[in-house]
Amino acid sequence: MASCTAGVAAAATAVAGGELFDYNRENYLYDRKMRLETEYKIMDYRIKKVDLHRQDISDIVALTAVKMDTYLIVNAVQLGFVVMAFCEGRLAPGSPAWLVGAHTLCMAASFSYYLMAVFFAMHATVASKSYEVRMLTQWVRLPIPSWAQLEGARTYASTFEKVEARQMFRVPFAMGKQEEVLEASKGSGKSGASEFCNNAGEDKEPTDAKSDTVVKDDIADSGKPNPKTAMPSGDASDPWGLERPGEHIYELDGTLQTDPRKLKHIQLVREAMTYWQAYDGFARVTMSMGTNQLVQGLSYYVLGYVLASNHAIVASWLAVVLFSSITWGIIRIDMSLTVLEYCVAVPLGILGPLLTCPCVKIWAQDELHDSATITVLMPIVYLVQSCWFLFILYAVKVVDQNNGVILPTGFRSVLYLDVFGWMQKNVTGANGNKLSHCLQDYGVLSSPEETNGTGPSIQSVRYDKHGRPVPMRVEQLPGASRQQRMQDLTKADFKTTTFVPCERDEDPSMITRDDVEPNAGGRPWRIFRGATSMLACLWFLSGLMIASELWGFTSFELNPLLVQPGNHLDASETKKLEALQSGKALKTSWPHANVKPVGLTCGGSGNTIVASTQFGLYTAHLSDVSAKQHAHFKAAPMCEHIQGEALQDVSLRCGPNGSTGACHAVVLHKNGQRVAGCALGGASANATSVLPPTNIAEEFLRAKGAVRTETAVALAVTSECEGKVRDCAYVGTSSERIVEMKRAAGGSQEWFPTRLLQATQSSWPTMSSGSIHVINGRYLGVLSRDGDHIQVLDLHKDGAAVNSWQLPEHQHWGSMCAAGNSLYFLSKGASPEVWRFPVPQQLRHDSTGDEQEAGTEAKDDATSLLSQQDNVGTMRHKNRQAK
Repeated sequence: MASCTAGVAAAATAVAGGELFDYNRENYLYDRKMRLETEYKIMDYRIKKVDLHRQDISDIVALTAVKMDTYLIVNAVQLGFVVMAFCEGRLAPGSPAWLVGAHTLCMAASFSYYLMAVFFAMHATVASKSYEVRMLTQWVRLPIPSWAQLEGARTYASTFEKVEARQMFRVPFAMGKQEEVLEASKGSGKSGASEFCNNAGEDKEPTDAKSDTVVKDDIADSGKPNPKTAMPSGDASDPWGLERPGEHIYELDGTLQTDPRKLKHIQLVREAMTYWQAYDGFARVTMSMGTNQLVQGLSYYVLGYVLASNHAIVASWLAVVLFSSITWGIIRIDMSLTVLEYCVAVPLGILGPLLTCPCVKIWAQDELHDSATITVLMPIVYLVQSCWFLFILYAVKVVDQNNGVILPTGFRSVLYLDVFGWMQKNVTGANGNKLSHCLQDYGVLSSPEETNGTGPSIQSVRYDKHGRPVPMRVEQLPGASRQQRMQDLTKADFKTTTFVPCERDEDPSMITRDDVEPNAGGRPWRIFRGATSMLACLWFLSGLMIASELWGFTSFELNPLLVQPGNHLDASETKKLEALQSGKALKTSWPHANVKPVGLTCGGSGNTIVASTQFGLYTAHLSDVSAKQHAHFKAAPMCEHIQGEALQDVSLRCGPNGSTGACHAVVLHKNGQRVAGCALGGASANATSVLPPTNIAEEFLRAKGAVRTETAVALAVTSECEGKVRDCAYVGTSSERIVEMKRAAGGSQEWFPTRLLQATQSSWPTMSSGSIHVINGRYLGVLSRDGDHIQVLDLHKDGAAVNSWQLPEHQHWGSMCAAGNSLYFLSKGASPEVWRFPVPQQLRHDSTGDEQEAGTEAKDDATSLLSQQDNVGTMRHKNRQAK
């Protein structure tokens, strides 16, 4: 009976024990299955979170890239505009030096700032994209789990055999909770996670350092205690003591989400931004300064073109006021100034062009009684402009951000590059910040010996040699993937020399030195400071030169090359020439005392004389006051064909009676490339084109194969060509040649080159404005550039030299013309005198009659040849019209 009872009890115990074993085993497997799903979900969340981090890096870098692309487009367009202004928008020749200097310095400063802005923007774009690629490919990678982690997340059912017996046969409720079965943690009481955080920067491995077989021993023999490998069970997050909590996982740490600036990928970007943030900021500053100087340069250009050339006072002043308002707007929008700084910046920015306005008006109207105003105001203008650049160096308010970046905080637009507000707090970068939370992961355990059945899943279920469970995470398993940690990065990892080593003197060892790469964050400020300081010095030195010239201390006028080497008459040869006799100065008056003629032409009978300056035409009528020998010049009517153009030379074409109403001034302009005619007796509405606008140089090039650099510099028009009543024009070129041009037959306004007059002597004079004129329809007088003699060519003999006459040495002669039996010369300088000389007897009509009769037969041959040329010209004209 007793044995039967004992057997029944044993059977009941066995059944109960089996039920308890199955119950606890099912709990174990369920918990481990939930652990598998949780680990996989953690891996998925981590990948998504790091993907957001990578997107943050791309967004921050894209902010710089978008801005720099915008700056590049705007700066490239404005840079092209400045180049065009240098080439096509230059001030007309003859403008005062102080106005040309101010305009040139402003345009040069604008070009310099725009060029700096382009290079700063290019560098910021390239650097930001380069560091973005480095961060995304090396430092911020997606935490894709390795095979060891995926395998270590699973659990084999056989590992249940390693739990303690009281865990296998725990009676629910009777033996307490499952987690209470675990033995209390012994030792110092510190958790494993705390130990790892306190030892940040070191990989902690819960193994014996002298052998990799410890892990294997832990798995194979749990009966021998090894305190070095034991992990406190108090660190476990599961009731079985096998799972370590994941609060140390960086991507899932909720405390780091409260302040994004503490995230390590943001700190990485912050550190990398030191290599392009300053370029970003100064790209906008230089663009703002370039626009400022461009607007001021346009102000000086309007004063030189609209006021000095066209004498439109109100229009030019209103334009300057408009440009000054733009300058004020740029200061107001871009700069962040105090009230006092603002009151200083606006006057310095707009005072230069405003002070120049009355100076240009006085110069244009030649108000000599107010000439002292120019000598006082213009040096002040240059001083104000110099002070403006010095003020910019102060107003830019550069601040060192403690990470080596020097940013111009005085410009509002620069603040837009600081999306986290670091500049306001002047915080440091990643290496200088001590994060409040431990960002380091646990170390990776040593790999056991290669033994079958000891894979990651087996290793993830560990018990120490005392039989206590060791909490583990899959990131600790051998072969687990790990991210690069912040403390592993140094300043050297961010240097630009890590992209391309910077070697000095071909010594590779130099690339490891600290002085190889200067502070990249301060380089843009040093460049900007040097350029702005240089411009301030240039304005100041130019002001000193202008002041000394205006006050009469010295003159910086550059005298052009008067005679080309090898093509002039020396003093001994000039003295051998026959002197031009009986010269007489005419009483000459001009509208004001600042007229500087560059060309002179006369009417057929001597009653009309026209002088041209670089800005307009002046006419005088000698027939009415010939007894008094008075040449009273007046401004000619405005002509729309030459309005706003810089004039180079003028010739006169009059009717048979020589009346004023029938005369037209034929003007050479556009750097000797175009000619146009204007009526002198009527209003501008009646101006007609005697010579239609055509490019003389190109027509001549196509006909004669001249060099491409040749341009027309002098013009002489006559109504008698080779003894016949026919329009002819003679053009002197910069290559010391004279081209004969004729108008096509049939009433066409188109002109064609027909003959090239060659020099027969080595002493051929150099061409200049106002240097040629037809004498009595047969001879062409050519005044040398130095004005010491005149040479005459015979047009009936293909330009053969007739003779040369020396001019009086007491005057410097600038231009000449011939009318009837008189030669008129104009001296050089402002508002010069007109001199009249009788035509030498050798060149008069009465001395050439016999010669003309003797050459009647030769003239008939020339007439036949001319008619053939007319036919050719007519055919060419019709072909062009047909095309």
